[in-house]
Amino acid sequence: MKVVDNKTGGWGHINVDDFHVYNQGSLPIVVDNDPTKADTPFVGKKKGLIKEWDFINGEWTEGTQGSYSGVWECPELIQVPVEGKSNKKKWVLSVSINDGAAAGGSGMQYFVGDFDGKKFTNNNSSDKVLWTDYGADFYAGVTWNNTGNKGKPLWLGWMSNWQYANDTPTSPWRSSTTVPRELSLVQTEKGLQLKQTPVQQLITLRDKAFKLSNQSIIPGKNLLKNVKGDTLEIEAELSANKASEVGFKVRNGNGQYTTIGYNPSNETVFIDRTHSGYDFGPNVKKIHEAPVQNTNGKVKLKFLLDRSSIEVFVNEGKQVLTDQIFSSPENQGVELYSLGGTAHLESLEMYTLKSIWGISPIVSNLSGWTTINGEWGDTREGKQGRSDSDSFIVASQTASDFTYKTEVKVLNEGAGALLFRADEKAENGYIATVDVRNDILKLFKIVDGKIEVLQEEHMVLNPNQTYKLKVTAKGSLIQTYLDDNLILEKSDTTFNNGRVGLNVWNSTTVFNHLSLETQNKK
Repeated sequence: MKVVDNKTGGWGHINVDDFHVYNQGSLPIVVDNDPTKADTPFVGKKKGLIKEWDFINGEWTEGTQGSYSGVWECPELIQVPVEGKSNKKKWVLSVSINDGAAAGGSGMQYFVGDFDGKKFTNNNSSDKVLWTDYGADFYAGVTWNNTGNKGKPLWLGWMSNWQYANDTPTSPWRSSTTVPRELSLVQTEKGLQLKQTPVQQLITLRDKAFKLSNQSIIPGKNLLKNVKGDTLEIEAELSANKASEVGFKVRNGNGQYTTIGYNPSNETVFIDRTHSGYDFGPNVKKIHEAPVQNTNGKVKLKFLLDRSSIEVFVNEGKQVLTDQIFSSPENQGVELYSLGGTAHLESLEMYTLKSIWGISPIVSNLSGWTTINGEWGDTREGKQGRSDSDSFIVASQTASDFTYKTEVKVLNEGAGALLFRADEKAENGYIATVDVRNDILKLFKIVDGKIEVLQEEHMVLNPNQTYKLKVTAKGSLIQTYLDDNLILEKSDTTFNNGRVGLNVWNSTTVFNHLSLETQNKK
């Protein structure tokens, strides 16, 4: 089997998954009812060309198990330990379902059962549905083997939903993955159910701590009014007492907030993202609910808040909800609330979280970037812009006489450029561009949005190649260098001062090692 992806750049690539075909060599994912070492030769298994494969076992009957309201895909069969039962494991078959999941749209369900090497048998009734996650944004969970984690497998999921995956307001990519989670099975009054908990390594991200205990949660009074954050870990035990609802509001401010609440009357924990800052469309519920059992008016919540997501683990991970949220960056308030009466806070631990990314790979002395249009973001390769037309991002620095340089790599056809002596909306200014589509190094100016070419040089320019682009400006003289060679030299008096920035045209382009050297930098 050969899959060829000729697409370059950051978007539009072929996505291939769920191939587990092994005709020879090691067997890292082949499922068997007996443990098999990863380097075991491929002996005695069904094999051959795909057209020659033999039927092993099973029958296809439409809609016989669990939820079948949508397309099933991304199945995975793993052994999961049962908590409190030494050395006992059960087989878990996870299946992603595209439409009709708990929160609407896509999601995941699972089955607990037995596997004899050929056939999986569901231990529950065929109409019983076990949802993996009650939020809208957990799909295509992928596990790891051989993690050495006391026999517990780990997995993470794709944090999005096919109802809006292509429309969410992010750049240069859409959606993310959840944090890695440990998996185990726990016995409940409704049988064995999957338990998911964040991996312990995430503790290393904890920064500033805030703790409370034994406090009354009075309607209209916020115990956390002085707490702010857009990346938080919160762990709390709440008692509803006389309240009809108790919980948290995060990313709170200017009319935006996301609610994580507990309703004792119907024994549910929910995420309400009605006011979170983005309309996810009509096919996904605005409020996502997970049932909780035998709570007696109490609930334990642990949730991880990131800038555009929240993952809630209820009662030590027996139920989980995962949702994307898109609040304005300035809205970072946190509220502990109750409705209908006074609730009680048994305990609270809250931590601000450090970034997982560490030091930014982008080398630059510029700051205060403002996106004018297009899709811009910081990546491992540099500051990346993408657009099907002209798009700009502008820094806060201004300059008159200067040297402005960058490393630029156009990942596909199109162009990447330096913007200088520009206004704050990039409607006026100069642009020096590397155009690999037309093999041109070009200097032009924009006057009230209209383009005028000042000078250009035809030369061989290749996509996916890094070039050193440099502009020097002194008075009316503008010089453009490529790989330290002076290529263009032009005098023009239209603009003598302004902001610096970047431009992409019909391309995905990355910039790094950005430097502005000038005596009048502001």
